[in-house]
Amino acid sequence: MIDYIKSLGAKKKTGRRLLSTTVAATSDEANKSGCGQNMYENKDANVQQVTTDMAVAEWYSQKQYYNAATQTKTAGKEKEADEYLNVVYKDTESTGFGVQHPYVVGWYCPKA
Repeated sequence: MIDYIKSLGAKKKTGRRLLSTTVAATSDEANKSGCGQNMYENKDANVQQVTTDMAVAEWYSQKQYYNAATQTKTAGKEKEADEYLNVVYKDTESTGFGVQHPYVVGWYCPKA
């Protein structure tokens, strides 16, 4: 399975969806990139096409797994907390998304 999809030509903080050319990358490359990676899978058979908006809304909804006051993550839900943090991190400089139904992969650089 592809570990993540890197979007080429991502624009800095544009707020636009980036559905540009993609390349597959390995886990080692993801770790070296300094970017945070989020994965979304739509499991609703009635949905014919996933969107980046759907994925970002799902990642944002995971804020319940992060306590901002204590800066701690819920035990057993660290991945979910990390996905939320990647979405809201104020120092994010660039983002990129790969979409292939039923999956959306998001890159947030640098990672939170």
